[in-house]
Amino acid sequence: MRVSSLVRGGSVFEIRKLHEEYGEIVRIGPNELSFATPKALPDIFSYRVGHKPFLKNQIFVSPPPGQGHSLITTPSPEDHARMRKLLAFSFTEKALKSQESIIQTYVQITVDRLLEIIGDQEKKPGQGTVVDMVD
Repeated sequence: MRVSSLVRGGSVFEIRKLHEEYGEIVRIGPNELSFATPKALPDIFSYRVGHKPFLKNQIFVSPPPGQGHSLITTPSPEDHARMRKLLAFSFTEKALKSQESIIQTYVQITVDRLLEIIGDQEKKPGQGTVVDMVD
């Protein structure tokens, strides 16, 4: 993979082409593989007794400048396990069902706002509308 492709943000397209040519597993660096199959997800992201966890590559999951690590960005398997344990109760089926109406309300507000933004802007044939989801 070319560095220029990585810098310009085109590496995902280049990796996709490699997968089309060589299959589901492609070496993209001396110590890096790319998997294009959902079958690899449990091996990569699940904890398995007797197996070392895959450490997160800090190039891709470093925290934002000036902020500490989160559950997603922490490179330490021990810290990740500690954080996950603290949050686990929030993602049980019972907890999620109890919050469903709140989540649905905010989803509807978001959809309504997007429709309002799109309606406010003059659309030309063949062009979409850019929406800043953060602002």
